[in-house]
Amino acid sequence: MLETLDIVGLKDGRKMSIRRFTPPEQEYADGFKHFMRYLNDENTRSVGARSDGKYADCSVDRYFTGEIDGRIAGQVWYGWGHHDNPVANFGHVYVDPDFRGLGITRILMKYLYEDFRSSPVIGALCTCAAPQIAELYQPSGFHQIYPGSPRLYSPGSGYPDDFNDLTEQYYESTSALRVVPGSMEYRHEIDCLLMFTLEIKKIAALQRFNPTSVKDYQDAFYAIFNNSGVTMHQLENDYFLKGVPPLGKMASLRRFAASAITSYQDALFKQEDGRGQIFVVLTENGHCVGWSFCLSPLPDKSTVFFDYEIHPSYESFAGEIVRDTLKQWHNGNDSCLWAACPGSSGKITALSDNGFNLIKNIENGDSEKIMLMLYRRR
Repeated sequence: MLETLDIVGLKDGRKMSIRRFTPPEQEYADGFKHFMRYLNDENTRSVGARSDGKYADCSVDRYFTGEIDGRIAGQVWYGWGHHDNPVANFGHVYVDPDFRGLGITRILMKYLYEDFRSSPVIGALCTCAAPQIAELYQPSGFHQIYPGSPRLYSPGSGYPDDFNDLTEQYYESTSALRVVPGSMEYRHEIDCLLMFTLEIKKIAALQRFNPTSVKDYQDAFYAIFNNSGVTMHQLENDYFLKGVPPLGKMASLRRFAASAITSYQDALFKQEDGRGQIFVVLTENGHCVGWSFCLSPLPDKSTVFFDYEIHPSYESFAGEIVRDTLKQWHNGNDSCLWAACPGSSGKITALSDNGFNLIKNIENGDSEKIMLMLYRRR
């Protein structure tokens, strides 16, 4: 669906048409994908598939574009999954260099925010906004989830202004969890809400920082990256200069070959490429509180790795999550599964109780013991 919302005047006297593009709308999608060609490989694939309407059956994507003389000058996006209490992701903000300095982003944000306030989402999250960019989004209700954070949050209508209060509501107690096949429907709950929550908990766990100021939080941010094997040089380039840290590496800290699975969205694309399966973990009320995968990190599909990620409030269900994932995986697969985790990880018991056996202990560069485990179908 393509709608013209308004026509506004710009600083230089030209007129700009404000349009809302909700896929599928193939004729518009082709020109739109060309406009967004600057993105990296994963995001190019995501935007291309979304704008083609590939995920329209399980998620909503809304693009707000500004057109000048029939040419797309800028755009902003947000989207959410087709389920109750959805989380939205906001991003892919871009203005053509030929039209910068005209206030286009602020204009488009106004229309996006008006649409967002009438949507069913509980909150919108932005994954990677450099601190100086965050100020641009503040008039639209976005604020940092902690001081100096590149992660932004804007509450949905009637939901808490504080991100921590939102997560307390969302990650409520439950008596049962269920594991179901994963799709793009829950991408934002995992790559945004869960990742942000785990990031905050990891920073809080670094007691030696006791973060209270922006600098303290950024020091803790560095420490989490260093523990995931990202160099300080990469950090300086990605976070403080470009504002685009690799979110999956920071929050997940997967080990060995499984670290090649950088995010839920990345895992979903590997599933689409025939390299395994992904699953999501839902509460009785349908809240997505974790995920798991059985995927080959390599294109040759020679070795399949298993791993899972769960909000700490539900760690007591870890054994059930492993069991139910393996059961669904083996409905159509006979291959062995590998798993790797730190020697101090709470995952060891859940893996061992479900048939994984220790094959080898590996020492990494920081003298951390990594346990490589193998599961063969009984």
